[in-house]
Amino acid sequence: MPKTKAIKVKNGYAVKRKARVEHDCHDCLAIIEEGEDYYQVTLRSYHTLSGWYTKSICEQCWLGMELEA
Repeated sequence: MPKTKAIKVKNGYAVKRKARVEHDCHDCLAIIEEGEDYYQVTLRSYHTLSGWYTKSICEQCWLGMELEA
């Protein structure tokens, strides 16, 4: 199995994944269906007990964020 490369983002990292189950996009609330690519973003948080939280972002929202930067 190939290693996945993490992309560094502010306060955390993101990994491109292929959905095995349905997810909701954290930004636009679209449904990420099984087999679609999405980004799993893990961010540092001081408001949670573990110190980290994870959110799923669809590829369209991710590309939009990349274009803004």
